Amino acid sequence: MSGGVLGGIAGKLRREGPRGVVRRAVRRAYRQLDAHTLDFGLLPEDIADSTRLRLGPVPPVPGGRPLVVGWLTTPPAAGSGGHTTMFRMVEALEQAGHRCVVLLYDRHHGSAAAQAEVIRDCWPGVRAEVRSVDEGFDGLDACVATGWESAHVLAVRPTRPLHRLYFIQDYEPLFSPHGSEYELAADTYRFGFTNIALGEMVHRRLRDDLGVSSELVPFSCDTAVYSLHNQGQRSGVVFYAKPGLARRGYLLGTLALAEFHRQHPDQPIHVYGSPVPDLSIPVVHHGRLTPEELNALYNRCVAGLAMSFTNISLVAEEMLAAGCVPVVNSSPDARADLDNPHVGWAAPTPGGIADALFDAVGATDIPARAAAAAGSVRTDNWARTREGVRLIIENTARGGAPVDWVRVAGGAGATSSPS
Repeated sequence: MSGGVLGGIAGKLRREGPRGVVRRAVRRAYRQLDAHTLDFGLLPEDIADSTRLRLGPVPPVPGGRPLVVGWLTTPPAAGSGGHTTMFRMVEALEQAGHRCVVLLYDRHHGSAAAQAEVIRDCWPGVRAEVRSVDEGFDGLDACVATGWESAHVLAVRPTRPLHRLYFIQDYEPLFSPHGSEYELAADTYRFGFTNIALGEMVHRRLRDDLGVSSELVPFSCDTAVYSLHNQGQRSGVVFYAKPGLARRGYLLGTLALAEFHRQHPDQPIHVYGSPVPDLSIPVVHHGRLTPEELNALYNRCVAGLAMSFTNISLVAEEMLAAGCVPVVNSSPDARADLDNPHVGWAAPTPGGIADALFDAVGATDIPARAAAAAGSVRTDNWARTREGVRLIIENTARGGAPVDWVRVAGGAGATSSPS
């Protein structure tokens, strides 16, 4: 090895340390080996095309027996918010007397038995059969896609007539730069499935961006777990850290927290979620927490960062329920389903986010503000959403007229508007 090369390595070691040099080497190998292709969630043969897709009519399921409904999804990790919401809908179908089957799609062919064990451990209320999608769709009356990759699989894989639905929790094209994956995600909404939009943001995006109709069910909050216990003093802030998800604003959050710490070094900063590198400021790392542990942490803190640049994060209203002021980047998408005056709506800049944290910890009436925040959350605990999804699935499978207005639990009001 030449002296010039050795000198260059030595210089990088001095400037960046061993960790920095290793990271450079890993990045170079990542690019040379084309490793980013492993992040693409579909096998080539599972990619559908709305301009070539021909889904024929499906006969209605007779009304004299329960439905068998499949839920096609990627293997869940413990604590996954999207999977938790999906499993709430699975439980609603099961409680209504229907049978559910969870079909796992894993392009890397992990162990279906181990993945099923995660479901049994983390979502014990779900009674559904769990199997790999490779075992097929036999016995299903209907199947629900739950993400853009699973929508492609649902369009391509079934070999017999099947009622196809799509439970859409976010406008997933926004998860990627405007390119191939963006358009593959957007195309799923044109497949002709019965689209079920969770919240106004998704419903409007489908209509305004793509001219696609959807049935609307409302957002909600898990008030069985998240609630106000601490009516006294609080201190510090909490950060929901997801460095691998651009839509969660991790970089902006860390920059804002650095400014917050400079101004309020006495306030503790708690971090939970994904593992994070050294943030160069003192923080308390909690890693992954159970919902009950999260509620306890929120009840200790004055405010928390709940960033989202697509649909609003469930974390924001869960913080509110515990009296913790969520600081959220202000945008029409984020406000569409949580236009709440107790949220610390922030300009999406490091300074704007830090200012919202300053306002929260500098308030003179923190216990009163916490109580008001907790009192502002939705109290149906997902009942309206569960009822709406159940009715839409039943109506689609039984061959009823399109559901323009979904009657909510308890018989009052409606959860969707005509598309």
